[in-house]
Amino acid sequence: MKIFTLENEYIKVNFLSLGATIVDLIKKSNQVNYVLRYDNIDQYTKNSYYFGVLIGRNAGRTFPARYRNYLNEKIELDLNEGNKHLHGGKYGLHMKEFEVVKKSNTEYSLFLEDNQTLYEKASIEINYCLEGNRFIYKIKGTSQVPTIFNLTNHTYFNLNQDKTKGIEEHIMRIDSDKIQLIDDNYIPNGKIGDLGNVENKEWNFKNNKQIYDCLAQNSSLSKICSGGIDLAYLFKEGLNFEKEKIHLQSLDRTNQLKIYSNQSSCVVYTLNKINEAVKINAGKKIKKHHGITFEMQKEPNFIHSSSECLENEYKSITVYEIM
Repeated sequence: MKIFTLENEYIKVNFLSLGATIVDLIKKSNQVNYVLRYDNIDQYTKNSYYFGVLIGRNAGRTFPARYRNYLNEKIELDLNEGNKHLHGGKYGLHMKEFEVVKKSNTEYSLFLEDNQTLYEKASIEINYCLEGNRFIYKIKGTSQVPTIFNLTNHTYFNLNQDKTKGIEEHIMRIDSDKIQLIDDNYIPNGKIGDLGNVENKEWNFKNNKQIYDCLAQNSSLSKICSGGIDLAYLFKEGLNFEKEKIHLQSLDRTNQLKIYSNQSSCVVYTLNKINEAVKINAGKKIKKHHGITFEMQKEPNFIHSSSECLENEYKSITVYEIM
């Protein structure tokens, strides 16, 4: 595990070869780190919270934990969250060592031959690039036979300079009219929630509002989500890369983040469950709602809802605009 840096006059990014992990995303004008990071770098070797990692081969929860391959054979996947296959399971990309190639001070490429996997073998390439105040994150996957590709980044954002504070007072906008509804097992139930309806209004971020407004609600969906957000927002213009998908702001609006992506959905998760006491960002003790992650990806559990879930080539691009 090695640490690498790319930077320009606006942004500094530190990342690891292990899991292609984003450790720091720093706005240089005020030295605010936009992301949560472990205080002890050795924590990344187990990383129970998936801080900053590349997730895959299939992001999110897969249930039933199997799929049909290109020969129509049933492939059983390993279980690492009860009866579910989570974030690629034991052989997920988050625990694999990438080859890192420096192209310039503002661009790196990372490579992995994903051979130790329950999925078909594939080549994975990540490209990190800075352009002005934008951090561009590209993922490319190729395989000789059709296989599963659904990769995402799992960085937790917190735009406060004082990281003792959580993200409850952050202001957020999400360009989405619909969410994917889930059952008590966090698995999509096949239904879509219209954010224009009264019963889903707490999850509606079509216009700017504080995250606090949707926390600890009394609805059944809020209870399933453990008093926070743990839902996939669906994008009507999913493949329209130029369309801003997410806008996050600190309460005083000093620090802002805009996210653009070519993916059709985003799982938004507000760190609702604390299962390990660790220290983050200069010794702060992690707590519930300390950060928020935006997992840009295909619709969760798509391998059981799409007849075209296998592909030879995969491309994903996400841009983080630091303001």
